[in-house]
Amino acid sequence: MLIDQPHQLAPDPQGDGAQPPSHEGMGPLPPDPILQALLWVCRSHGTPRSAASLLAGHSVSCPMTLDQAAQVMEDAGFSAGVIEREPHKILGLLMPVVLLMKNGDAIVLKERLRSRTRRRKAGFAARLLGGLRPRRVNMYEVVLPGPAEETCMVSEDELLAEYSGFALVATPRPRQRALSRERPGADESTP
Repeated sequence: MLIDQPHQLAPDPQGDGAQPPSHEGMGPLPPDPILQALLWVCRSHGTPRSAASLLAGHSVSCPMTLDQAAQVMEDAGFSAGVIEREPHKILGLLMPVVLLMKNGDAIVLKERLRSRTRRRKAGFAARLLGGLRPRRVNMYEVVLPGPAEETCMVSEDELLAEYSGFALVATPRPRQRALSRERPGADESTP
């Protein structure tokens, strides 16, 4: 099994009993695996955010839905959308992506690794053809975000057993620099 238990928000690092951050005066934020995955994606793209700053101005359920997560990421400066796709059909350029699991948890698909070859069990047809045929198995590096963040390698079969089929793709929007209306060094008095 890929995920044994839902992820929790990080405990208080100072140990002073302070409550986790709250969202618009609603009290402490409850554990939300999709939110933890969004925070990881933001950090991986070099734009770390706190849960409170990411959720500011949003009224989201807990746990949030992928559609709500896409809107949160859009407002945080990302191009985001929900797709229904098998892991091997997700373009590597779009990774990392947030995968929604069947149990409601979320993990981050960080990258597809080279596929490795496994030998199939010898069935009747394989024995007739003179041996075992190799089978390609895609391997993936995934992150289990949260306080006890883990990175692990899983096979596509292991992933598909728990993956709901829906993913959140979020890539940073390009930043546009303000362009000067004048050319550098141009003299206005010269025609």
